[in-house]
Amino acid sequence: MADTIGDLKQYLEANPWPDRWRSLGVPVEYYFTYELPVSPRDLWPLVSDTSLVNKKLGLTGMELSEKNGRLHGKTRFGVFRVEWEEPPWQWESGRELRVERIYSRGFAHYVRFHILLEEGAGASCRVLLYFGWIPRNHAYRAVLLAARNRYRKRYGGVLMELATAAAKPVEFRLLPAESLRVEERPATGGVNISRIASIHQRLLDEKIDAEYVELLIRHIDEAPDEELYRMRPKRIARAAGSDWMRLLPVMLHATRRGLLNLTWDVVCPHCRGVRGRTDHLWDVPETASCEVCAVTFTTGTVNAIEITFRISPEIKTVEPVLYCSAEPARKPHIRFQWELVPDERRAVAVDYGEGRYRLRLLGRETFNFLDIDGDHPPREVLWEHSTENMIFQTGPGATLLMANGDSVHHIFIVEESREDAEALRPGDLFNFQEFRDLFSREALAAGLSIDVGVQNILFVDIVKSTELYGREGNSRAFSLVREFFEKSHAIALSHRGAIVKTIGDAVLLAFREPLDALRGAIEFMSVFDGKHGDVPIRTRASINRGPCLAVNLNSAIDYFGQPVNVAAKLQAYADAGGIAVAEDFMREPSVTGYLAGKGFNFDREKTAYVRGAGSVAYWVIKPRFRGRS
Repeated sequence: MADTIGDLKQYLEANPWPDRWRSLGVPVEYYFTYELPVSPRDLWPLVSDTSLVNKKLGLTGMELSEKNGRLHGKTRFGVFRVEWEEPPWQWESGRELRVERIYSRGFAHYVRFHILLEEGAGASCRVLLYFGWIPRNHAYRAVLLAARNRYRKRYGGVLMELATAAAKPVEFRLLPAESLRVEERPATGGVNISRIASIHQRLLDEKIDAEYVELLIRHIDEAPDEELYRMRPKRIARAAGSDWMRLLPVMLHATRRGLLNLTWDVVCPHCRGVRGRTDHLWDVPETASCEVCAVTFTTGTVNAIEITFRISPEIKTVEPVLYCSAEPARKPHIRFQWELVPDERRAVAVDYGEGRYRLRLLGRETFNFLDIDGDHPPREVLWEHSTENMIFQTGPGATLLMANGDSVHHIFIVEESREDAEALRPGDLFNFQEFRDLFSREALAAGLSIDVGVQNILFVDIVKSTELYGREGNSRAFSLVREFFEKSHAIALSHRGAIVKTIGDAVLLAFREPLDALRGAIEFMSVFDGKHGDVPIRTRASINRGPCLAVNLNSAIDYFGQPVNVAAKLQAYADAGGIAVAEDFMREPSVTGYLAGKGFNFDREKTAYVRGAGSVAYWVIKPRFRGRS
């Protein structure tokens, strides 16, 4: 494609019709150009969501399915029933998008679509829309020709609407409870309004975070059906400028009350498409496959399972209504996807920002990395079809030159390597005490272990528990230990952590954030200092940090790995009221920053030998509390 949008003749010179389709007839072509008051970067997320565009155009929904690695669709255009196959889409994020359809039924043999965005004067954007059909007969040709001007106006109106939305920042705020009286809304669209109102009030009566109960109810009230089919807590909270770690417990309680359903989605680590859904963790398979990406993968990897919610069918029946597969909008992590024929080369400007990107060919499980770093000068990077396991380094403003020297077609893909920030992973969910309380029956299949990423492990036990039984007697000692576990539960809830398991008179907890684990440990030392008359016991603790696996132990979700082992062993090196902290945890910025402002006593760095881990450096922290030495 030329750098400048010209006329149809220039376009066809740069984008000739393939002989295979041109031989079937004379094409009908739409060539529309528009000038919009918004930048291409801001317009792209909306205009590339072709499902949204088609919905605004008034088109009917589509039935989409995957067969043999290809997308197949069905829909109606007026009285016409059409069916087609879609080869993989091609796009360059922020600039252009190409789609082809091969029809087995309908008014055409073949259609190709192309949208191109270019910088205009000032902060404007020039948009090219191209449609080319090979009609199935003369009657269909006449219909397509007659609709040209009508579609020019309709697309123009939709694009202006999208440009206005892209240019105007959206403000979100949490609404007061009195503005969300669900019971007063009319019962329309098959929605069980009275049931929503009942659950809404019950959540409020149970004193579950009222502010976030209102946020959830507002989302259910306002969101389109397709968003209620697959609700992502992090996405909802981000859109509202809120804290997902406060919203998630509300959604868990709402699930137990019958407002939502929780599902375990098996997600392809390449395209991030959902490749399976189950209602229970124990039904998640050990392996899955993605025909579109031509890969098989294990579900135990850190990015292969996502937890989502959907509105309960007893509240409202919703199904995803698609108006197009909208590949770029559904795969925003993929910045570039393009098919190169044998001996073809294509150069693209790498203006994605600093970071690490993955370079792969569709269907291959090996890949290369492209590191864009401001410390390096921009240069041209050559990526050939045969290149594997390479790390390219360059600065912003570089050019990526792709070359297919093979005898077959290849689809070249450039994608962000960082994790999906809006996905709720098992490692997030398992560290919420509300989940373990409300869904205690959920467990992994016996043969499945899940990578839950880096965890902050806190191990707390009662000091001199044997003497406690001798001093207090069995009945009283048992009552005190039970009180210890109950208060442990409250501490886990208040510091956004979870009890993984209890071991005798000790408790093992996990936290998503390091500072939450440290604050939880400090509260343990404050509550159980031996000076409270109701619970005259003392505790000690140890903390470590590192990657863990979630496994099934005694039909419960347990954590396994060296970080757990080290945390358990370090506990022996702390006296009553002390917290033994491993080096990896101690060097976390949030931890060091917090401790810098506290007047705690520190034992100098020591070394312990832990079987299987070798020498482990640690510190012992002894918190001071107001009014105490």
